[in-house]
Amino acid sequence: MGKYFTSFNGRLSNINLKEFDEARDRVLGMYSTRFGTTIVNQNNFVLTPEKGYEAISKARIVVNDKNLEMNVVLFCPGDATGNTENYGNRKLIEPACIVVRKTHKAIIPRRKDGITAEYIFPIGSATQEHFIMGLTSLEGWTIDPRSSNPLTILRYKEFGYNPLEYSRRMKEKYADISLKLEKTLWLDGDERIGDPHSIYCSPETSNGILQMVGFLGTNDESAIKFFERYEKKIIS
Repeated sequence: MGKYFTSFNGRLSNINLKEFDEARDRVLGMYSTRFGTTIVNQNNFVLTPEKGYEAISKARIVVNDKNLEMNVVLFCPGDATGNTENYGNRKLIEPACIVVRKTHKAIIPRRKDGITAEYIFPIGSATQEHFIMGLTSLEGWTIDPRSSNPLTILRYKEFGYNPLEYSRRMKEKYADISLKLEKTLWLDGDERIGDPHSIYCSPETSNGILQMVGFLGTNDESAIKFFERYEKKIIS
């Protein structure tokens, strides 16, 4: 049995949530120091058999004297955050390249009502024996706004490292201590980019690897301005 989990013929088992709790707390502590604010873990990881991902825990971050809630999610290869709540009764064209671990419903994007921005906090990735801080590679899938009946699910963004660079860094155990944030949802004029969405952990990219990230959604303008200074800058 490995320190973080056991892998046999590509199947992951015996996931040690206690080790992932400790890894999460170490990295959230680094975010807290970097932001100069308080981040408090509110509960340890719990398994989520009813969801399309492996486990979840919650943390609280204080920004400008306001408490914001972060969901920390643990992804196995093939996990995703979607469900059928918003589009389960619609005719959908699902991407043929998607392989989901639990249920295909997890790739179906869901709406993100009540927020104007959602941030993804890279926490790290784990092999059986090693946790590589800050290193993640996930995909965002949404509904093509040009489609109507059926609706088409398409990829709108990669989060973290591209698959080739991610694979290289994992092999070299090359951590990323920059801890740069990215948005999974944002406003572009009147358009809401990434709403709806599902965040997906590709088994091709994350073969034999578990990934951990935090998600924080908000409509508080002061919080959005605060997080802007820590966002990953895209060079075109």
